[in-house]
Amino acid sequence: MYSILVVDDNKTNLQLVKQVLSSKYSVIPVLSGEMAIQYVEKKKPDLILLDQIMPELDGMSTMERIRSLPFGKDVPVIFLTADTDKETEVECLRRGAFDFIAKPFAPEVMISRIDKTLELESLRHELQKQLEEKSKQVERMTLQAIMNIANTIDAKDELTRNHSVKVAEYATAIAEKLGWAEEEIQNLHYVALLHDIGKIGVSDEVLNKPTRLTKEEFELVKRHAAIGGEILKDVKMVKDVIVGALYHHERYDGKGYPKGLKGEEIPLIARIVGLAEAYEAMTSRRVYREELTEEEVRVELELEKGKQFDPVLVDALLTIIEEGTVKHLIEGEASVEVPGIVKQSNVLLQRILEEQSTIVRSAASIDPLTEIYNRRYLAAQINIYFARQGNEGSFFIFDLDNFKGINDTYGHMAGDEVLKIVAKLLKNNARENDIVCRMGGDEFVIFYPGLVEWRALERRAKQIIEAFTEIGKTHRMMRGTSISIGIATSSKECHDFETLYQNADKALYFVKQNGKSSYHFYNGMSYSESFAISN
Repeated sequence: MYSILVVDDNKTNLQLVKQVLSSKYSVIPVLSGEMAIQYVEKKKPDLILLDQIMPELDGMSTMERIRSLPFGKDVPVIFLTADTDKETEVECLRRGAFDFIAKPFAPEVMISRIDKTLELESLRHELQKQLEEKSKQVERMTLQAIMNIANTIDAKDELTRNHSVKVAEYATAIAEKLGWAEEEIQNLHYVALLHDIGKIGVSDEVLNKPTRLTKEEFELVKRHAAIGGEILKDVKMVKDVIVGALYHHERYDGKGYPKGLKGEEIPLIARIVGLAEAYEAMTSRRVYREELTEEEVRVELELEKGKQFDPVLVDALLTIIEEGTVKHLIEGEASVEVPGIVKQSNVLLQRILEEQSTIVRSAASIDPLTEIYNRRYLAAQINIYFARQGNEGSFFIFDLDNFKGINDTYGHMAGDEVLKIVAKLLKNNARENDIVCRMGGDEFVIFYPGLVEWRALERRAKQIIEAFTEIGKTHRMMRGTSISIGIATSSKECHDFETLYQNADKALYFVKQNGKSSYHFYNGMSYSESFAISN
């Protein structure tokens, strides 16, 4: 049975709500916002019915505080209110309210709204679960692809074949000697396998050069740590995977790269991987030297103890060498399959990462009701777009005139259907690269990158208004509703999301005050100045 927390300072209202709902739901009535907060601190209800106007702590403030609690951040809230002011409704929706029920309420309406809300929440949770699983599948595929490419990098040179595999073996041997748990050792194994992924960004000529590197060439090689960190930054399945790639060339004495970290500042995982890699390099033949003897390796490790390497880790590795553990790694034990042409690996990796980035970013950036982008995504994309010098574009903000009448006459579920229709209409009137977004409530935006010519923008505004009018003829609940548009174009002073939004909103306000169902360009003037010119 679903649990519903009902918050109202009027005992009679609480009694009525409980009588209506108790046969179907578990009802928890409380008389104040503070009491509601105390309840949610201890237990999560399935839904909250919240009175808007209460003494001391009103409904809006109560919802904000509940949203900050672990049990309250995603609980659907329906307001019970006699305040039918549109601005109040829009503000509540923007802050996270799910719906409104007007007082005095009709029992059938209340039950219907609650049923629909709980049904949608159940569906949302199920979709979120599926999305998380899909994201994990994508990440597993991406991780496997990255590991294959890491093996490809090792296979560029016969002398470094299986380098990453051997580094992983040595790193796990050190961790075992230190007494790490099995799960931590397995994670370290993956980190070590991927530590050199950044070498995909370094040319073969530099990596395989048989003579001493120039200063410029060494700087190119050093970049692989930062490149690896960038490639792996979004991989969550392997804990600290970015640490191994980014910091395995830091030195215990602080003379390493890329950050110049010193001693305990260097993450332990990176210290282990760095030592394991150095040991692998000492015991393998390279184009510039033969492998070192066991005695030479011992001398080198003792010499660099406390300088390049963590003394404790060196002691653990020396013990392993003494025991003969590392001698049993069979050369070529883990076969490496080289996909096609090695030079294509960079392109392949880029495609994989772009796909994963797109999937995850889209999942977090879609308005669940209308299935178009949300405000957060729009703001980020506009600011990124204008960060590139020379870019320009235009910002259309749309508002539905008399939308409140739909909710009052047909209910909020009908209002939701209208919002979906509008979103589809705007998508149909946008180009492939245009960004269509729902800002909140009945407010929408289209951002047109590269389009600033006023006549072209005017044609688009007229087309959308005409299309909306035509749709209204076939949807009875949309009769009496129209669409108003405010337009702002980029300039030297206006090339970010907030400024475009503010300017377009001023233009929209002009339309709303002058007959609605039209459009207006922001011209840098105040409302009163624009009004004077237009009249």
